[in-house]
Amino acid sequence: MKAFCLPDVVTPSTIDPIEAADILNNFNFYNIIENPTFNNGETFSISEDGHVLKITAINDDRYDQEDLYFNPFGLLELKQI
Repeated sequence: MKAFCLPDVVTPSTIDPIEAADILNNFNFYNIIENPTFNNGETFSISEDGHVLKITAINDDRYDQEDLYFNPFGLLELKQI
């Protein structure tokens, strides 16, 4: 998402990988197209009967700032509630 000047997004490992990929793809598409402002604690779901996920900005300590994969725009965590 760094290429779009947007934060990366992660989901918990407890979500099925195929479902997590669908959630991430839909969330990122929405983020690119609509360019919303997310506040900590807001929720997101891709369908009425789908997972409801809480959005939280977290520190991205996965990579050093000098690393090619480091995203200076941050990291959003989507957590099941």
